[in-house]
Amino acid sequence: MKVSVSAHIERCDRDLLTVTVVVKNDGSSPVYIATRPKRSDGSSGPYVSVDTKDSSRLVVAMRFYPLPTFEVFKYEAGLHLDLVTPGNSYTEKLNVPMPLRTTEPPFSDQPGTRLIPPDSIRSLQVQVGVLPASEALSDLVRRKVSRNLFTGMEVSDSLHKDHSIYMDQEVFASAPVTVDLKSQVAQRVSTLLRESGHVNPPKPQ
Repeated sequence: MKVSVSAHIERCDRDLLTVTVVVKNDGSSPVYIATRPKRSDGSSGPYVSVDTKDSSRLVVAMRFYPLPTFEVFKYEAGLHLDLVTPGNSYTEKLNVPMPLRTTEPPFSDQPGTRLIPPDSIRSLQVQVGVLPASEALSDLVRRKVSRNLFTGMEVSDSLHKDHSIYMDQEVFASAPVTVDLKSQVAQRVSTLLRESGHVNPPKPQ
């Protein structure tokens, strides 16, 4: 598979971080793109984490992750699969609410999400799960048309019941995009102080 992912920050303020992602199929065969994520708690939106190799990089994803190693009370995570033919692209806007917080998935060793210190983040990368559009997977997508939401644990080939579509996923990533969340935090604190009367407004000249 030959796929390119590009990311552009549309909005970055005290309330919301909006990233537009474009996924283009540069290959010669159709592929399925993991899109419109739903999290474990049932909320819609991208999966958010910190890069395991670079703690200053925020990862915003629509891809399959492994299931949790512990029992969860509620699990509604899943993604849609959209077909992208050669030469065409898929675009989606990903909204990340502030303050920054990890999501589930991805799951860590312990249950629960955590706050991400915004002053520690210097860049952002979008990751997208892509699967080859095999005949077996296309048939599975057609059969699930009424509820086209996949966990990644589905089996598309009845002859290989231990082989899930998660195993066929290849993750493509955008180039890192510089993001300045620290200034947004400072601006928010300044605004809150001003609104509370703790900071006097500048005197007119």
